[in-house]
Amino acid sequence: TREQVLLNNQFSNLERLPSLNSVKAIHSDSLNNRLLHLYLQQAKALGINLVFGPEAEAFSRAKNLADPNAFSTQQLTMLERIARFNDAGILSFATGFSDFDLLKADSLTLKDDRFIPYKDMVYGGIGGFEIAPKLYGRDSLEWLDANYLNLYFQKSMHFDGLKVGILDSTAILYQQLHAGVDLILVKDNPLKIQHQLYDALEKRRLDKAEIDLKVRKILKAKYWQNQLQPKTEISQQTEKVMVIQASLEENPEPEPEPSAEETAEEKILDHFQSPLWEGVAKTMFEDALILASNRNDLLPFTYTYKRPFRLIHYGEKPLVKFKSTFARYANFFSENEIVQPEDALPALKKHRSNRWTHIITLDNFNLREEKDGAFIRSVLDLAATEKLVLINFGEEENLRFFDTTLTVIQIFDRDRMTESLAAQLLFGGVQARGKLPYTINEFFKEGTGINTEVIRLRFGLPEEVGISPEKLVSIDAIAKTAIDNRVMPGCQDLVAKNGNVVYSKSFGHHTYR
Repeated sequence: TREQVLLNNQFSNLERLPSLNSVKAIHSDSLNNRLLHLYLQQAKALGINLVFGPEAEAFSRAKNLADPNAFSTQQLTMLERIARFNDAGILSFATGFSDFDLLKADSLTLKDDRFIPYKDMVYGGIGGFEIAPKLYGRDSLEWLDANYLNLYFQKSMHFDGLKVGILDSTAILYQQLHAGVDLILVKDNPLKIQHQLYDALEKRRLDKAEIDLKVRKILKAKYWQNQLQPKTEISQQTEKVMVIQASLEENPEPEPEPSAEETAEEKILDHFQSPLWEGVAKTMFEDALILASNRNDLLPFTYTYKRPFRLIHYGEKPLVKFKSTFARYANFFSENEIVQPEDALPALKKHRSNRWTHIITLDNFNLREEKDGAFIRSVLDLAATEKLVLINFGEEENLRFFDTTLTVIQIFDRDRMTESLAAQLLFGGVQARGKLPYTINEFFKEGTGINTEVIRLRFGLPEEVGISPEKLVSIDAIAKTAIDNRVMPGCQDLVAKNGNVVYSKSFGHHTYR
């Protein structure tokens, strides 16, 4: 699996959980420990014994800038994850090894510090490295001897573990083997690849002794796993481990014992399809909201009556849930720029009045100076004279073009849930508690994040305050029956508990006319 938070996101029909960057933004050791414990339970029940991650680039980006000789918090978390996987007999493969320059002859020394993050992961017990296709698919590498990847890893890092390649085209099969890849993962038609290997061995295009060494290395890895993993069937494992702690609280309520008649497969299905996961996702998304800059304490907005808000959105699709949640707090004027990620963003248009409060939302854009320079400069110019909030969904590197002269919110994932939370954060319905997991520039460094207070009602789920959603359904019927019987022309019903609005609907009209 390539999932690094929980295995729920591996299934397309389940509630989506936050991405790894969102989890890193939460900066909670207790949460990380509980997530990792649950991850290992899920992997054990599903029989997963190979995990891709962490990313080498992410490990390098998370370095400790204050003390280059010490590990950062993020790096320690990744190394602890590798160690926990090893204890459970799960192989972890670092991804993202793609630096061509490291393979040049004059780079096979200890002088090039770009290999240091890889070396640190080797010392941490990483099981292998996934090799990017471009490292064995370039004609410029033909001059290198066979198994040049082994030479690099052995000389630079004293690593003789597995090197893994992903085969998405039969044209690069022999290039992978020539490079020194030990294990090839085939996406489709494995029998065809198997026949090609037999044919290559018969024609002596491949060295049988080298193939034997690769097979021996793989068998050693499997033997290592078998020594660590308990000798139980998957059905027996699930009876012990599939107890969901969906609230992920410090002291969660115990779950009811599963029925004795349930099969192992039914227990797994119950675990992943539990309705509690929606609350888990919302809690995690909320804790990951980052207020990276808050110029003149602009947020949360303290007054809204007749305040002119201007929403300016750049994205492939409109932010429907963001606008509907925003409308619960205040009126607004909206401008949508439906643009593709590769399009250049136009410069902002200035209004004659400087009374506007501007809310700019970027939906998964990768800003570039040469393409989007006019837009970037117009944002900075407008922020110098007017109230402006930039909400950046997705690519955190966009923040490198900005500073603290404007108010900035960073949210790594964009869906209906995070759209709603972004709007509530503006008005103090929810708190900002997240921290930047990486250093972007001198203004936005790792750990940057301003905490805010709740000053208004929050819109949440009934389950979050102990109310069953089924009990709220009857409100619709009561309101519609009353209107049909002309008891009233219309009504607005709201249910709130502990500062959380869990039901809010309008029925009918103001008058009978």
